[in-house]
Amino acid sequence: MYFFFFFFFFLFFFFRPIFLLFFFLHLLFVISFLLLLLFFFFFVVVVFFFRLPLLFCRVLLLLTSSFFFFFFFYFFFFFVFLFFFFSSSSFFFFLLLSFFLLLFFFFFFVVVVVFFFLLLSLFFVFFFFFFFFSRKVERNPFPFTLVVVLSRRTSIRKSSFHSDPSLPLLPSFQSLPSSVISPHETIFRSFFLLYYFIFFVRFSLF
Repeated sequence: MYFFFFFFFFLFFFFRPIFLLFFFLHLLFVISFLLLLLFFFFFVVVVFFFRLPLLFCRVLLLLTSSFFFFFFFYFFFFFVFLFFFFSSSSFFFFLLLSFFLLLFFFFFFVVVVVFFFLLLSLFFVFFFFFFFFSRKVERNPFPFTLVVVLSRRTSIRKSSFHSDPSLPLLPSFQSLPSSVISPHETIFRSFFLLYYFIFFVRFSLF
């Protein structure tokens, strides 16, 4: 962190265009980190309580991995760029500069835009479910009714809870079977959270 601070300070006084380039890329990194941090807290709620499909979780892991590899190559070619820049080779300088620009466009249009539309779509899904079950939640005093309804499997028939008029409108935790979350799905979701936790702890050090 201090290395980047002094390096940017050095570029600001001696190489102003290069400083602007790296400052813009670093600012893009900070913005993307904040977006992913928002995704982390959002998916802790959505994945475990609203029961998103496993395919959707795998797509998110794939996008996060692409984000990780982007910054791996970014910092790798960052030092390669320094080596060729101080060796005063104009050809490699413009070559690496163009490569950084290509990486930027790839990151912005593929990763940031995709994550933004995923977040937007998940927001509308959450709003739809909340609006759809709002009346049922009002009729049941149990505070986690919405979570219980959204977390049960589709194989649980709705008629089984409403066959008896004396029963409450919505089920409680005791009425849910023990196989609501399968073992392999629990392992995958735990790995999903562990992956994001390590990811954010790693990049929060920069």
